Amino acid sequence: MTSQRRGANTVVLVAVLVGVLAVGLVAWYFVSDVFRTKVDATAEQWTRWTPENIARDPVNYLNFVEAQTKASLERLKADRISIAQTRARLETMKEKAQERVRAGQQTLLRLKEAYEKAAEAKSWPAMYEGQSKTEDWFKTNIVSLFGQMQSQQAIIERVDGGLKTLDAQVSKILKAEADAAQQLAEIATNRELLSVQKITDDVKNRLVSMRAAVQGVVAVAGESESVLTLDQLVARSEATVSETAFEKALQSIK
Repeated sequence: MTSQRRGANTVVLVAVLVGVLAVGLVAWYFVSDVFRTKVDATAEQWTRWTPENIARDPVNYLNFVEAQTKASLERLKADRISIAQTRARLETMKEKAQERVRAGQQTLLRLKEAYEKAAEAKSWPAMYEGQSKTEDWFKTNIVSLFGQMQSQQAIIERVDGGLKTLDAQVSKILKAEADAAQQLAEIATNRELLSVQKITDDVKNRLVSMRAAVQGVVAVAGESESVLTLDQLVARSEATVSETAFEKALQSIK
């Protein structure tokens, strides 16, 4: 029953990983000679370990999966560090955008007050911060500043989305690390079993079921989509300065 449950869990894990990895890794496979060579070499190694070969040479099979699992743990650790660094940069970007929005709101309120006072009195040019300004100057700057604030707000929203993506990736990495730790414990257990008895159907099934689980950990550790770049984030967030009518911008200032 334990073997059947482990086999079912393995099938689910592999199915999820295949869906996640398919798009990004296939593209990278064809554009990177180094990556393609590594993938081909690893695939060839896994192909060698058929159930029959595992039964013939269980000790070296355990050595192989242990090395694969430990290497994956190192890559997962590096991914977590990279994600933490990216999170820090995103949070800094968000704080700066929030500061700009707050400053823009305050300035827009002052501009609106000065404009409406002059418009009501029909007194142009009007004074703003000790300088004489025309009606067109007020309109141009209110529309421009309002558009810039919208752009900064879009950055904040994109950063929030990016942070959620990073959180999801960290959860995936933590799950893979837990799976790897479980597999290392399983390897140690199977080594002990092999030292006291010949390979039986039960031990053979345990070793074979381990194969897919370890491949799943290796696959997560090899993902290339875990880190967002600030350039990509800003590019998606950039918007042209709003051409909204002056009246609409003015009404939005509260």
